[in-house]
Amino acid sequence: MLKKVLWLMFIGVACMACSSDKPEAPVSTDCASSAACKESGECTDENGKCVVGSQANCQNSKVCKTQGWCAVTTVGGTRACKP
Repeated sequence: MLKKVLWLMFIGVACMACSSDKPEAPVSTDCASSAACKESGECTDENGKCVVGSQANCQNSKVCKTQGWCAVTTVGGTRACKP
C-alpha cells in the first residue's frame, strides 16, 4: 500500500513539473539601446517589455526634443511621454 501511495505522489510531482500552466520566463531585452528608447522614452525593461520608466527616459527621448513631450503620464494603465 505504501508503495502505491509513494508511486502516486511521484507521478503527481512529475506531472506538475511538465505542466503547461507555468508562466513564461521574461524575455531579456536591451531597452536602453533600442530605437523605442531613443524615439519615445521606452528605455526600462519591465517583465520583458520596454516601457517608460522615469522622467529622465522622457527627457532624453526624441519626442521631448521635437514635440515637447517630456513628462511621464499614465494613459490607460501605461506610462508614456506627454506634454
